Amino acid sequence: MRVFILMIMVCYCEASVNVTSEKPLEVGNFVLERSENFEQFVHKVFEPTSTKSVKFLTTNRSTVNVKLSGNTYTEIYTVGNQVISNSFQLGIEFEEDTFFGPITTVAHKDYTPPFTEFTWSSKLPNNKRFTRKFYMLANGFTVVMTSPNINVTAILHYKRI
Repeated sequence: MRVFILMIMVCYCEASVNVTSEKPLEVGNFVLERSENFEQFVHKVFEPTSTKSVKFLTTNRSTVNVKLSGNTYTEIYTVGNQVISNSFQLGIEFEEDTFFGPITTVAHKDYTPPFTEFTWSSKLPNNKRFTRKFYMLANGFTVVMTSPNINVTAILHYKRI
């Protein structure tokens, strides 16, 4: 009986270690597979600085690498030969570098099975606001972009690589 209990305890500890050592869904490398209404959304939210950036973003391969160290996330976006890196902590406002210029952002995380969901609320220098909801799954994530200032919703689909 003692051996049996010992075996159960070892299996429980092993299972616990395996579960806790898995990377969160949001950590990894991703590539943009497709977008919906992205150009229209960006033109309306980021005008007038968006034209050159949208053309660059839509004609080059777009990847993102997400790292987590403690409670600090680092996201490295690569489009063509340009790279942007942002580090932040959830719930704390930060200055986000984008291909359209700097914006003020705060990110929050929520878990609603089967998704790990992030909500990024951002404010531009022109005082326009927009929200990005990230729906994370094992094979990638979808970003839904909305703004109270416009009637266009953009959707970005990223695949894990």
